Amino acid sequence: MPNFKINGLDHVAIRVNDLDVAAQWYEKTLGLKKYRLEKWGDFPIFLLSGKSGIALFPTEQTQQYDFAKNIIVDHFAFNLTKDNFEK
Repeated sequence: MPNFKINGLDHVAIRVNDLDVAAQWYEKTLGLKKYRLEKWGDFPIFLLSGKSGIALFPTEQTQQYDFAKNIIVDHFAFNLTKDNFEK
């Protein structure tokens, strides 16, 4: 058993066909806040709610994470109150 505690979801990396369209959808639909640092270049784009969020990478990008190029994210879930879920 590990001697550390996981505090929550940090981020899930997702490959998308269009970074800007995907980022706009997550901002508008889920209200995530976009973070994109110039030193990172074009990607990743991080979209966060508090300390949890997603990192968007282009579908065709393989230079840094070649081992994961065929991995598909089935889904990810954020924990919400019932009221927030219904909103």
